[in-house]
Amino acid sequence: MSTDKGKDVGRRSPNEWRALSWVGLCLVVVGTVDLTMGLYPFDVGVPEWEYAAIADFLNRVPLLGLGLAFALAAALRRGLRRRALGWSTALLALGVAILVFGLLHATNLPLVMVTHGGGVLKMPLYKAMAKTGAQLLVYVPAFIGVGLYAGRSASRMRAA
Repeated sequence: MSTDKGKDVGRRSPNEWRALSWVGLCLVVVGTVDLTMGLYPFDVGVPEWEYAAIADFLNRVPLLGLGLAFALAAALRRGLRRRALGWSTALLALGVAILVFGLLHATNLPLVMVTHGGGVLKMPLYKAMAKTGAQLLVYVPAFIGVGLYAGRSASRMRAA
């Protein structure tokens, strides 16, 4: 005979989702600071800086992405429509920013390869290009897709 005490076995209480929301918010703050400090000092227009800064930016994205995902999941689970729409919009914006940075990165590749692509730096540049390409192929559809899906889910919720 089953001894389950309730029908919602495995369902979490609102307090646990609230805790996940706070963890997500902390990761969003730290991730945002980390991303912006990685781009400082800004030297837009210098292809080498843009190439390195964008690669570094993509390496720092997971912390912010994880924070946004935690906060979004908690908002959806708790039925907080406006928060869920806000977090899903932030995920969409991050995905679009990554796409724009990826396009900028691609336009700098020929210049960087001509100036630094020979000799000892050839293999590290190829490895960096492969890693950046893989990150772009994963991050852009993931963040934009999750943002759209969660935004659609949130917009169907009753206003809370």
